[in-house]
Amino acid sequence: MTWIEAALRLRTSLIKSPVIITGCQRSGTSLLRTMLGGHPAILAHPDEPQFLLGLYQRFGLTIRNVSEAIRYLASHPYFPLTLDKQRIQDTFQRTEYVSLADFIQTYLALWCDGSGPLKALILKHPELVYNLDFVEAVFDNPVIIHIVRDPRANVFSQRTRWPKLSVWECAVRWKTAVRTARTWGERNKRSYHEVRFKDLVTRPKSSLETLLAALDIPFSDNVLRFEHQSTVYKQNQPNQIVKYTATDPSKIDYWQHKLSNEDMRLIEMCCRIEMKWWGYAPENPQVSSRAISRRIWVEQNGYRLKQIGQAGKAFARRIGWRTGWISRAV
Repeated sequence: MTWIEAALRLRTSLIKSPVIITGCQRSGTSLLRTMLGGHPAILAHPDEPQFLLGLYQRFGLTIRNVSEAIRYLASHPYFPLTLDKQRIQDTFQRTEYVSLADFIQTYLALWCDGSGPLKALILKHPELVYNLDFVEAVFDNPVIIHIVRDPRANVFSQRTRWPKLSVWECAVRWKTAVRTARTWGERNKRSYHEVRFKDLVTRPKSSLETLLAALDIPFSDNVLRFEHQSTVYKQNQPNQIVKYTATDPSKIDYWQHKLSNEDMRLIEMCCRIEMKWWGYAPENPQVSSRAISRRIWVEQNGYRLKQIGQAGKAFARRIGWRTGWISRAV
């Protein structure tokens, strides 16, 4: 397939208007993608296409070194094994520069090639909730599915996965994600849909029926017949790979037995306004005012210092990519 032939395929709604599943990390985006991916009218991209955002961070909205962009894309650990890397190189041969939108959409067209009749395309990546400007720059009419989980359950899951994160940092991540998504949704009401993780787990059929109707896709029982592979993280224990063939409502409120009163109070103080949006009732546990004030001071300042360090590193990387000190293909 030549670049021109691939470009012609970009006019299809499949590529131009993907359905993007996003939300704060550890909110159930992977489960939702697995379930929807079983629908005969849906084509779900495998894993998280993290390289899409990586291309934007390295090259901006115009790729002026196409060969380097191809090397980065093809060497990424999440590059799908079903796509021959040579096809990417052949498609862009003798191309000096290309817009980021055309590059990404061409990649998706090549990946979708051979998948049979055109289907609704789903991309899942939690990090995109913080980068919706990038999504709008790359796609003409993206559809956003925002999955929301109780912040206390979400923070507990985040810290189980990444123990070095503070409770405050995890709570701010959740708060920022849901606010960013809601703000985007208010401007793009027809292209924005919300799913509560609790509803998906406790009432999967009715929850998916509502979502698929909003996407104008007929319901199929295939979405309820799934096999979801997940990694179970436990502190000071080896990670475990488990497979699920059904949702497990018994673990919805697991956080209540694992979070300390201080942790719970800290999360609720940070996310109180946003919790009301989805009807998450606060527990209001009794804690010492002095203890919680000290905890907030320590964790807030620690988070600010971490942000400054991360911003400095990100700035240095951008300078390195632009000047050639750091290869953008790495």
